[in-house]
Amino acid sequence: MSAALHLAKPADLPRLQSLVAAFHAQEGITQSDEDRAAALTPLLQGTPHGAAYLIGPKNGPVGYLVVSFGYSVEMGGVIGFIDEFYIRENVRGRGMGSEVLRTLMPALAEYGVK
Repeated sequence: MSAALHLAKPADLPRLQSLVAAFHAQEGITQSDEDRAAALTPLLQGTPHGAAYLIGPKNGPVGYLVVSFGYSVEMGGVIGFIDEFYIRENVRGRGMGSEVLRTLMPALAEYGVK
């Protein structure tokens, strides 16, 4: 199975929200569906503060990753940090997480992350 990254768009909200809910349940994070949707929607609409990616097949993603952006003089400009990174338990252990991390930096270049 490929660990392809797909930039999440507004139409992806139901798929993304389901994955985020699974991650939050695993981690014991309590958040209503409404609050979760409110937090995710700006990312899907192109906010300059971050981006959400679906992992795996576009119509049946097996995970997601959220990157938040900041700025650092020391680092030379725009920086990104991984806020949330989740891959469904039944497909873990296949190297998908490592593959995602290798392809993430080229994907973030579009936002000016160095």
